[in-house]
Formats: sequence, structure tokens, C-alpha cells
Amino acid sequence: MISSLNIVGNGFDLAHGLPTTYQNFTDNYYDKSPSLQKFRSIIGNSTLSARNPEELIVEWNDFENVIGHITNDYFIEHMMTYENIGSPESEAIFEGKLKILYEAYEGIISDFTEYLRSISFEKVNPLPNIKPIFKESDYSITFNYTDTSRIYQNNSTNVYHIQGSLKEQEKIVLGYQSRMTRPDFEAPSSSKYNKRKLRDMLSFQRFLRVNHKDISPDMFIEEVELFQKIIDMSSTGRGYDEITDISSPFTRAFRQLDKKTRSEFENNFLSNLKQIVILGHSLKADEDLFYYIFENSRKLKNIILFTYVGEELTQIKEKERLIQSFFGNNPEFAACNIEVIPYIG
Repeated sequence: MISSLNIVGNGFDLAHGLPTTYQNFTDNYYDKSPSLQKFRSIIGNSTLSARNPEELIVEWNDFENVIGHITNDYFIEHMMTYENIGSPESEAIFEGKLKILYEAYEGIISDFTEYLRSISFEKVNPLPNIKPIFKESDYSITFNYTDTSRIYQNNSTNVYHIQGSLKEQEKIVLGYQSRMTRPDFEAPSSSKYNKRKLRDMLSFQRFLRVNHKDISPDMFIEEVELFQKIIDMSSTGRGYDEITDISSPFTRAFRQLDKKTRSEFENNFLSNLKQIVILGHSLKADEDLFYYIFENSRKLKNIILFTYVGEELTQIKEKERLIQSFFGNNPEFAACNIEVIPYIG
């Protein structure tokens, strides 16, 4: 029975000397990427750049936060500016601004993927402090698109790339955190890059590729588009019956499998989990998943938090505070030990 869960973030790649940050990407790609240049120009002309820095500090190349804030601003502006929200004129202006923004963002996703593929992983070696942590029998959830964790854990069935994998030729998930404050029942078009929606779509595409390998390319596209409509409808407050009416055998089978998989993950894995190891994740960017994991880990006794060289004590304390908040109503936190370990030591 698996009793330990490793959660891997971008800091893990950095600890191995890999230049995988957005800053690394923009430093190396800005001059040859029209998408990066266009995106920066859009930000410069948005309300985001005019805000008080003390209220909101967002660097232009913090793509995920930026796409969340700008689409939020576009929708609020749309709602407040026009008397008749449903008029063709107002909708055209709103959707037109999103189209320009999204074209640049899709280009960034493509360029960032290309940049990550250009990084050499041949000289990446295991770190002595981390090597004993990974065991073939453990389960790992990695938020990275790279395969760095596999130098410790070769069992591919026990390593889950929750945001896409370069190795699998998948479109990577790049979006804003689901817990970001958003308007109630916002337009589906302005919430396109909500991470929860993107992960759901990635899971559905994986389901089709694994369970329906003989599906035609045209049918694959049709089913993905249909599932996107279902995701969008579920986030607008429409009824279950209306969503079910447009479903297909593929989407129904996926929803049943997803429900079963989630139940098994909670009852057979999380409920027996004794240890969680956090390697290079800031925690803040994916709060919804951390709340889900910690609130359902009823036998958790130990948390290991790896820190990088030069990480400030205030940052470490903030992570510890976040971990405490993730437990929610789970009473196990009082009996849980948090151990802080440097990557190199």
C-alpha cells in the first residue's frame, strides 16, 4: 500500500540546475517571440499596469497571474461599461479584446513548450539529500512538464503529470489558479484559462487517447469541443439536465470513470496516506488541489518541506502557514510533524 506522496514543483527543476522559470524563458526568447512582445504590449495598455504597486505586484512575465487578472478586468469592464450586455456591439468589443489577448497567450504557450524542449537534461544527476526520499512504491504528482522526477522514480505508473508532459507531446496547462477571486457566473470565454477547466480538459483528452485509441482525428476534435461546452456550461450555473442533454457516450463514460477514480483516490490512497513530501512547489499557485489533498488525508503524520539555497525564513514560515490552512477541518494537523530540509546539505 502506498503511504507517501511526493508533490513536485518548478523549484525541483531549479534545484537540479535547470533554467525552467518564466524569467529564464523570457530572457532567452523575448527577441525572437512576437507573442511575448505582443503580450507585454497588451499589459502595458491594460489597467493592470496602472494599478497601485502596493495593491497588486504582477510582473509582466508572470503569465498565469497576468492572464487571470486581465481577463477578470476585461469581464468587469464589459459588465460595467455597457447598458445592454447582450447587444451585438458590446459582445463584439469584449470578445475582440479576448481574441487578441488569447492569440498572444497561445503563442506564449507554444514558445514556452519549444523552449523547455530545447533544454538539455543529459547532465542532470540525483541530489544526495533527495535520493532517499523517492521510492519506487511511492506516488508522485508533478506540476512540471519535464521528466526530472524520473531520475529518482522510474515507475511511470506512479508519476502523474497533472499539468501535461513534454514527453507525451501534450499541450501544457498554463493558466490562473482556480481560487483566484472572479465574478460570479462570468462569461465562459473569459475563464478559458482557469486551471481547473484546463486540467479537466487534459484528463478528458488522456481518457480518449488511452481508452479509445481507434477514435478518428475528426471525432477526437468533435468530442473535445463538446466536452469544452460541458465544462463551460457547468461553470455558468446551468442545470444538470441541460448539460446531460448535450453529452455523448464518451463524455458520460469519462464522467463515470472520473467519479470512480476520485473515490478510489480518496478512500484507498489519501485516507491511508502517512507522509507528504513537498519538493519545489510554492503552494500558493495550486491551493485548490492542496486543500483537497490535505483535507482528505486523515492519517497523515509527517510533512517534509524541501527548501532551496537562500530561501528566506519568512518564505518558509509562509509555506508552513499555508500548510496549516490546507488542513481545514481535518483534526490530524495537531499530530502532524513538519520537517524542513534543504535540497543540498
